[in-house]
Amino acid sequence: MIDRSHRSRHDGHRQLSISFSKRSCVFAMSNNDSGTEVIIQNNQGVEVQVLKSYGVGLDVHSQFIAVCVHVRNNNRVYKYMSDFDTDWNSLLAAKEWVVDKIKTRSAPVPDLSLPLHYVLEATSTYHMPVLRAWGGIPSVINPMLAGATKKKTDNLDAERLSFHDLTGVWPESFVVSDDLQELRVLIAERNHYAKLATQCSNRINNIIVRFGITIGRGTSTWLAFVGTPRRFPNAKALAAYCGLDPSLKVSAGHVTSTKKRGGCRTLHAVLVTSADRIIRAHTEAFGRWGFLMAKSSGKWKKATNAVGRKLCTAMYHMMMSGQEFSYENYTIMKDAAIFNIPVDELPMLNPDFKRYIRILHDSEIHTTTDMITAYLSCSLGGVKGLGRKFFVTMRDYLSHQHKYQNEYKKLHSTETTK
Repeated sequence: MIDRSHRSRHDGHRQLSISFSKRSCVFAMSNNDSGTEVIIQNNQGVEVQVLKSYGVGLDVHSQFIAVCVHVRNNNRVYKYMSDFDTDWNSLLAAKEWVVDKIKTRSAPVPDLSLPLHYVLEATSTYHMPVLRAWGGIPSVINPMLAGATKKKTDNLDAERLSFHDLTGVWPESFVVSDDLQELRVLIAERNHYAKLATQCSNRINNIIVRFGITIGRGTSTWLAFVGTPRRFPNAKALAAYCGLDPSLKVSAGHVTSTKKRGGCRTLHAVLVTSADRIIRAHTEAFGRWGFLMAKSSGKWKKATNAVGRKLCTAMYHMMMSGQEFSYENYTIMKDAAIFNIPVDELPMLNPDFKRYIRILHDSEIHTTTDMITAYLSCSLGGVKGLGRKFFVTMRDYLSHQHKYQNEYKKLHSTETTK
């Protein structure tokens, strides 16, 4: 029920009081520089909504855009509509038409030096040329959130969006720069073709499996780029082709640089990725060897390249000989002749072991046999307190067993003489 409608003598606002049973609401409208402020006042509080001086809505399609403009002329609101093509000149003409309507049909005329604001729905890509041509302050909204009209037409959609802009329903949208847009497109294209490459690889494998042959993606890449190993004089040449043969720079008998050559990047990536997985698992010989190298040197990349080179060499000999892979010919699988003594006596042979004795005992390692067995099984990698220096010392002990044994005998013979 409407009680009364009157104009306040104090502030010049038009007020409309509406009562619903025991509640009453008061609507007040006031003009300001940025638009019209609508105040809805009730018993619970005050809600403020700013009405803009004009509203622009666009319904965008691939071939044309429907444009609607709402302009305020004193106490009235007028609507203007038109359609434009989507070529660049037509989009610029559409903006000029909108600005002209706002300039010539508004009273008072808003400040047109400010950026033009407008609302349009997000499409796949059709709205992007509009954003580039119009600039300004767009509000790009999800069509599902905008709501639908009772009758679905392009003009009604544009009118609805224009009214949303007039009432300030939607916030300003962030428009990326051309540089960021280019980067986004490049990343999307890369991801698309990476996915397509995976699909093609899976399809090839699916066809090959029908003939009873099972190979992985890495194997198919190897066959595609290597072809036959007979075109390489030796395994070293194949490793160089895969980018796994370092170019050494030696000065005064010392290696000063181990920069790798270019090689085939695709094969290099496949081999290094495979090596990385083997090292992380360290459940077999190559993986344990690479894991221990990474721990002792502190350089994971160095270890992956070294294991990748071993994989490359192994596959070269497999293809040349036609035999299956076996660890029998690798020295890393041969049992080391361990000089077994209590770990408490190691500091007498190498003082660097002194700081690790307590840690070894806490890990239930009491003899050098226990220590080397744990080292070769990679179970020492997670022991707290055993860092890079320990693994360097450990490798030195394992590589110079005879030296440590002779030193140990010499020390004990001296004690016996005394």
